[in-house]
Amino acid sequence: MQKLALQRQVSQFRRIFQDPVLAVALIGVALFVFVMILLPLFSVIGESLSSKNLPLFQRYLSEPIYQTIIGNTLGLGIVTAATSTAVGFLFAFVQVKLDVPFKRLMHVLALIPIISPPFAVATAIIVLFGRNGLITRGVFGIRFDIYGLFGLTLALSLSLFTVAYLTLRGMMQALDPALDEAATNLGAGKWRIFRTVTLPMLLPGIASAFLLVFVEAIADLGNPLVLGGNFEVLATRVYISIIGLYDTSSAAVFSMILLVPSLLVFILQNYIISRSNVISVTGKPSGRPQYIYNPFVRWTLFGLCMAICILIATITSRCGTSISS
Repeated sequence: MQKLALQRQVSQFRRIFQDPVLAVALIGVALFVFVMILLPLFSVIGESLSSKNLPLFQRYLSEPIYQTIIGNTLGLGIVTAATSTAVGFLFAFVQVKLDVPFKRLMHVLALIPIISPPFAVATAIIVLFGRNGLITRGVFGIRFDIYGLFGLTLALSLSLFTVAYLTLRGMMQALDPALDEAATNLGAGKWRIFRTVTLPMLLPGIASAFLLVFVEAIADLGNPLVLGGNFEVLATRVYISIIGLYDTSSAAVFSMILLVPSLLVFILQNYIISRSNVISVTGKPSGRPQYIYNPFVRWTLFGLCMAICILIATITSRCGTSISS
């Protein structure tokens, strides 16, 4: 079986090179990936694992100040990934499962944060919710310290929840409505259908969204530079090591440490998905999606979405004002 599979792969590979355009495109993509991604990555790994830099790992992993930085990075990534995935799931669920107004508006507003510059979003949050913010100081008369974990979580979650939203919305739309109809005919309620049918089918998408947002959050530089304050993360430490201290060895070691959590989350995601496999044996999706008409669920989730949309619109408008000025 393995020999036949290998022969099939070789024949498919040869078939690709029978088309000159496809072959050139494939070679070009491979060269781009090697030069722009693999080569720099191998250079960083080689620099960090050189004999002169190995003692730096012991230093950075043992000293309390660097342990705090690593803990800050992991905490920020986990909190942001959990928040963004939850918000993305909320928006996707409202779009697909609820019959509510302003769906098109919510969809457009959900796409805006991911295309906004991170510096502009962070600056707008400071202007609106900082110590002298237009809302915190001007409306409520309080001096709120937005810098640190809370401000970073707010900025990153608003910027990255779109990744989870688009992933989960596509998966929810692809679910076969016949599954819900069958569960309803067997006497299952909406909550039980959600727990036993919808959620297990969406678990791969939830895990993928969590992984993507986690990696984006711990690697983000713009928001921690603006909103970090005393809350330092590995990305800012790498930036300072290169730009401020001209210490490429420390930057390579910090980058290697930053790479490890991403790999661990990727392995954990594959482990979770492999242990909770759900297979739908159906043909082409048929039937109409079943909306949830429970007034409490319907209008509560709609109100949460609209509140987040108002927050996005407020921050976006402030971004536009900051950029224009």
